[in-house]
Amino acid sequence: MSPANATLVNGALRIRVDDTSTDPSYPYTSGYIESLGTFASTYGKVEFRARFPYAAGVWHAMWGRAWFEAFPEIDIEILNTAAIPRSQVYFVNHWAAPPIPADERRSYVTFSDTDVSTFHTYTVSWTPNHLEWAMDGVTKMQSSGQGVPTKPVYWIINSWVGGWAGPPPVTTAFEVDYFRVYRVDGLIADPELHLVNPAARYARTDAIRVAAANFDEVCAHVEMYDGGALVKTTSTAPYRFSLARLASGPHQLTFVATDGTRRTTTTLDTQIQ
Repeated sequence: MSPANATLVNGALRIRVDDTSTDPSYPYTSGYIESLGTFASTYGKVEFRARFPYAAGVWHAMWGRAWFEAFPEIDIEILNTAAIPRSQVYFVNHWAAPPIPADERRSYVTFSDTDVSTFHTYTVSWTPNHLEWAMDGVTKMQSSGQGVPTKPVYWIINSWVGGWAGPPPVTTAFEVDYFRVYRVDGLIADPELHLVNPAARYARTDAIRVAAANFDEVCAHVEMYDGGALVKTTSTAPYRFSLARLASGPHQLTFVATDGTRRTTTTLDTQIQ
């Protein structure tokens, strides 16, 4: 993945795949962006408008992934293989990995009767025990019960190269006009706080990273206390707390996330060297 392969061009996000890599073991580079550490939520509606040119061997995706766990996933994928000379759209609910049999760890629909090289609007609606995928307002897939996430999800926009799609013959890129996340009225999940890099020992030059979800992001902030003493407050995600001010020795650190209305807390016992 290369930061140079994710750019803004005329107001649209452009994710590019090309052969500019200098590593012979990995001859292609591609773009990748994610909201881990800056935004995650439970339930709501995700909507994006994008176009995907056909290029054999390239696999585009806009997908939600569980906070700090491998699964479940909420997937929208555009797959291009040489065997089928047009893009295939996959909507996938993916909740586990092998050796669990495929039919017991995912459900999906796929279709290739739509020209995705022109702009279309893709939507995922997520409520407790239910997921619904739509394209241009038309429902294409629904999934209930098993595998529907119950914890915060962050979002990824990227392209893969090769694999079971085969090697790509050309440089290609897809464009995202917008990507929006909406809350569902009356549906607010419990706030959550997660220590990204918890450890039994840190150096004073280290920092502890914290992620928060299901708050009003405009008003949210996180505080760090050493015992009962407030050390730092930050309202800028990703939340990062330097340990340089703390003395060497044992500490009980408490992290409090709030948006002024709701609040959650987590504690870490650690040694600072």
